Amino acid sequence: MALNMKLTQHDTNLLQFCQQEFSVTTTDIQLVLRHHQQTVTSIPMLLWQFGIVSIEQLNQIFHWLETQPDESELSELLTAASMVEKACISASASVSLK
Repeated sequence: MALNMKLTQHDTNLLQFCQQEFSVTTTDIQLVLRHHQQTVTSIPMLLWQFGIVSIEQLNQIFHWLETQPDESELSELLTAASMVEKACISASASVSLK
C-alpha cells in the first residue's frame, strides 16, 4: 500500500483479514484508505459504503474485530510477557549459580 499514511497494526491486520477472507483488492484498499484519511469514517464502514463488502461480510468483519485485542491490550500483553521472560531468565541464572 503506497499511500502516505501510517496505519496502526490493528488496521493492517483488519485489511489483511479482508484481503484473505473477502478477496478485497489492493486498489479497493487504496480507495478506502484515501477516504479514511479525509473523513472520520471507519474502514469497515467505508468498505461497505463503497460496495466492496456486503452487509453479511460487514457483520463478519465486526465479529472478527470483537475477537481482536485492541492496541492497549496488546501492549499490556507484550509488557507482561517481557516481564515473565525476564523473571524466567533471572530464576534460571540463579539456579545455575548454585
